[in-house]
Amino acid sequence: MEVSPYSAPGLEMPIDIFIEQQVLNIFGLTLDQIMIKCREKRLVVPRQAYVAAMCRYNKNTQWGMSVLLYDRFQLSYDHSTINHAEVTIEEVYLPGKVSNATDKVYAKKVQEFFAIIQSEYDHQQTLKNEKRSRVSNLPRYSEIPETPVPKGFVSF
Repeated sequence: MEVSPYSAPGLEMPIDIFIEQQVLNIFGLTLDQIMIKCREKRLVVPRQAYVAAMCRYNKNTQWGMSVLLYDRFQLSYDHSTINHAEVTIEEVYLPGKVSNATDKVYAKKVQEFFAIIQSEYDHQQTLKNEKRSRVSNLPRYSEIPETPVPKGFVSF
């Protein structure tokens, strides 16, 4: 689902939808293909990257991620499978600790994917902080000066 920023100016795309779009763009697969239970590297790496990004940026716990995957894709992943996906991405693909040429290609894609997601996440956090600072700069009710009541009006 592609959301145009012109359709609703000022409305930010939720990070989970952004993560889905980017994993599909970078790896060139559909979400249904990625979520098929199979051990092909072309499907495993994007699935692990998706799960790791959702846990990191969407603030999902491993339990919450397993429930989400089951609800959306009828995949019954337990917390250990999700933990393995996170560890593999964090310790192997992001630092580039891979040995063969195929893994180097996937490591590059995973690094590009996480760089894009981190950039968008930082942008959204900056916007949230700006909104908070604008709201916190508004005068409090107790700071608003009382206006005098004009003659002929009753004050409550």
